[in-house]
Amino acid sequence: MQVTPRARIDDGLLDVLVVRHIPPMALLTAARELQELSADGEYISYWQTPWAEVYPDESIPVNLDGEPVQFSSVRYEAVPRAIRLIVPPNCPLLSATAK
Repeated sequence: MQVTPRARIDDGLLDVLVVRHIPPMALLTAARELQELSADGEYISYWQTPWAEVYPDESIPVNLDGEPVQFSSVRYEAVPRAIRLIVPPNCPLLSATAK
């Protein structure tokens, strides 16, 4: 099972998968939500976005070029074509328009 089957390396989108606390009695519900991957799951949510901002209750440890720092908020952003990759023909991680 792929956790983010819609993820592509060239679509300019981040694939965000959020897993909340799952009580033991809700494991079947969470497993169904993991298969469906909708944005409004009770325990598991999945969506694609060009950027995401995180505002946690506690600081987030982040590694910036080898230096550990902590932030009270973080913005993650997909930058299309920021790096060049060599991939095999018909690579399943490429969007259909790039093949």
